[in-house]
Amino acid sequence: MKGEQSSIQVYDKNQIVEEVVELYQSNPDDCGFVMKAEVEERFDNGNVYFLHRGGRVACAFDFRHLSRYNHTRIYHTAVAEGFEGEGLRSKLLSSILTESPYGRVVSKVPVGASENSFWEKEGRLFKREVGRKRDLNVWIVEQMDNEQSLMQL
Repeated sequence: MKGEQSSIQVYDKNQIVEEVVELYQSNPDDCGFVMKAEVEERFDNGNVYFLHRGGRVACAFDFRHLSRYNHTRIYHTAVAEGFEGEGLRSKLLSSILTESPYGRVVSKVPVGASENSFWEKEGRLFKREVGRKRDLNVWIVEQMDNEQSLMQL
């Protein structure tokens, strides 16, 4: 990106997993219950993307490519306080969408959670599911949706 310096940095896995889990847990309305072991497993499989800014994790996504359903499923995403509005989620989503073998990303977000506004801008509401504890909006973003939104900028 123009004006942005990029460099390769090595991070301590345990530290990053801890920071990502803490970030998710600081956003319980959006992320719900987060199990550290699941985040660690996804990290080990290369399925945790994060942006590190100001000495900490500023934004993170964890996901899994689901061949059975022909999409990449986002499990959690959060932006740290002080980094909202910088487009960090959009940058990570774009990377995940590019890497997805299906060109399709799905995220289930609790109805009423603030995260819905992000998904509303990036994709489309596919359906609403009745959950055990709370209802969920199921958002879908496809490669074509993402390319069209970039063309509109």
